[in-house]
Amino acid sequence: STSLFPALGIMKISDNGMSTNHYKTNSVKSTTAVKASSSALSPTYGDDEKEEKLDFFTFKTPYGYINPYGIYYILTSILCGIPCYFAFTFCQFLYKITNNKFDKMKRLPTFFSHCWVISMMRLTGNFPKVEGYENFQKSNKEGRAAM
Repeated sequence: STSLFPALGIMKISDNGMSTNHYKTNSVKSTTAVKASSSALSPTYGDDEKEEKLDFFTFKTPYGYINPYGIYYILTSILCGIPCYFAFTFCQFLYKITNNKFDKMKRLPTFFSHCWVISMMRLTGNFPKVEGYENFQKSNKEGRAAM
């Protein structure tokens, strides 16, 4: 027999696959799936070992561990999100007073979302590096598909 859900203790009785009534609970419980899925929340080793491996600027919070980059990212997202919130509120107000006749395709919220995302990527250094762009240009000039 093979284990389907080892963390729940559910075992498969027969492997022939013909019957739909072949599952029963088993008293043998495996914690492999539980450890793999919850390793970010509660590591298998103690917090004392984790404290020894931390960087000098990393510290523990009630929600996990945080470093200066995490603090910078949180503050940047909040500071970039405030103007974005006001822009979305303005869009809602504009749509309400014009009875959705202005900007029927709803391009303003998309534009403001893109502005927020691009500013976040630029300010936090997470803008993706494009590789192989010269190949794309070459295939585009030849008139063939890039993918």
